[in-house]
Amino acid sequence: MMFKKGMGLILILFVISSACASIIFALEIEEQGKVTNIVDGDTFDIDIGERIRLADVSAPEPDKSGGSQATSILRTLINGRTVYLDTDPKRSYERLVAVVYVKHNSTHYKNINNILLDNYGPPFYEDNHPNEFNPSTWTLYTQYHFPPPDPPPEPPPIPPEGHLNIILNDENSNPLGAVGIAEISGPKGHLPLHGATNQDGLIQFYYLPPGEYKFLARREGYHNKTFSVKILAGTNHTKNVAMELTSTPVTPPESKTNRWIKPEYGMILLVTVTSIVASS
Repeated sequence: MMFKKGMGLILILFVISSACASIIFALEIEEQGKVTNIVDGDTFDIDIGERIRLADVSAPEPDKSGGSQATSILRTLINGRTVYLDTDPKRSYERLVAVVYVKHNSTHYKNINNILLDNYGPPFYEDNHPNEFNPSTWTLYTQYHFPPPDPPPEPPPIPPEGHLNIILNDENSNPLGAVGIAEISGPKGHLPLHGATNQDGLIQFYYLPPGEYKFLARREGYHNKTFSVKILAGTNHTKNVAMELTSTPVTPPESKTNRWIKPEYGMILLVTVTSIVASS
């Protein structure tokens, strides 16, 4: 009685280990394609221009006994389907020698070679042709093998400097040329920036160390303008600045000759001078 229980336990463990083997077995898929033609019970064509020979499986030629039956079985299993091929490095008569898989569900492949030998038997038989495969290790279902994804590419290094575009406009958003720009303060380690805007109101500074910059903008007829800019490494920053007019209409000063003579007194003075001249 104890012997029977022990044998039963061994049998259960064997079944479990066999099932686990079908799950953890990892295959290599070198080729895949859609089946376009069944040549016979062990050979077929796929749409990438390859003829495939089933590894370690043989079937009679179509004109031999059992040949048409074998061809019909293979056609039923794979014709028109996408097949996944674990191929041998060596070809046989220009054909790829392969273990052939089709998708069973979202997690597993089904081994066609194994099905033909274990489920159908004659007219199929194992041919033991030299290759890298071992039919004794095959299982009916094999878990998908997902290779680890390639690591993401390294991001390009961030340039250590930044660039600055300064645009000067008037109150009506018209560009102001010939505006003098001078750096008041900024990061250490570079020469002070200065220059003048072009006719488009633009001045550009390149390869600036990151940090806070303070500038003074000056042009005759406009109020001086101070402004700050923060430059970040690897960026191209644009700063728009508006300047206000200072010029207003100016009344010309009165001359020493007439500044104390009011208009109404001027007429009286003219009449008096005229009378004196007439009387003399």
